[in-house]
Amino acid sequence: MRKNLVKRMIDKDIANGDLAKTIGVTERTIKNKISGNLDFKLSEVLEIRNKHFPKEKIETLFEDFPVVPSD
Repeated sequence: MRKNLVKRMIDKDIANGDLAKTIGVTERTIKNKISGNLDFKLSEVLEIRNKHFPKEKIETLFEDFPVVPSD
C-alpha cells in the first residue's frame, strides 16, 4: 500500500475516482496501483503529482513501491 499517497488523498479529500480520471484508468485499476498490485508508470506519477499534489515530492508520495518507466 502506498501509505503516503493514501494519507495525502485523505488530507485533501481526493477519491480514487479522481486519480483514475486524471490518468485515464478505471477505479479498479487505480485501486490496484495504490494497493501495490500494479505499478504506476512514471507518466502517471507525474500527472497525479502535478494535478493533485503539486507541492509534494514524488519520492514522498510514492516511496513505498517502485515506479516503472513510461511506455
